[in-house]
Amino acid sequence: LYMTAELQSRSTMSSLNLGEEDPDALLQRKIQKMRGKLSMAKEMLEELLAERDQLDKEHSVEMDQLRSSLHEGKQERARLLVELEELKQQLNEFEEEAATERREFDEELAKVKSAEVSLQEEVDEERRAHRSVQARLDQLDSHGEDREGLCH
Repeated sequence: LYMTAELQSRSTMSSLNLGEEDPDALLQRKIQKMRGKLSMAKEMLEELLAERDQLDKEHSVEMDQLRSSLHEGKQERARLLVELEELKQQLNEFEEEAATERREFDEELAKVKSAEVSLQEEVDEERRAHRSVQARLDQLDSHGEDREGLCH
């Protein structure tokens, strides 16, 4: 209604101004230009909306991939933590086993060293006894030679 009233008002004015261009025609051209601009703006808006939709889809796919990767990373981390705990337990077992073996080795080594000391003492005792016997034999031999020398 507003447009119709304005057109009528301009029509009345145009009949007064015969030398100028018809205001209705001018208004119609402006309307056509505006429609063209609106049509172009609508197309641009549709393109922008389509581009936004495409970017949203790409972003959504990318986010899904990131979420999936994050989930896989969390699973891998959990698996690695379990493996780490198992390795720590295994290491503790090995350390305990090594400590036990070390104690056993140290005990066995102490026994062997003690046996070595005892054997060395026996060897020393046997050497002394051997020297004593050898000295006695040498003494007896020297007495026997003395007798033989007397007898000849």
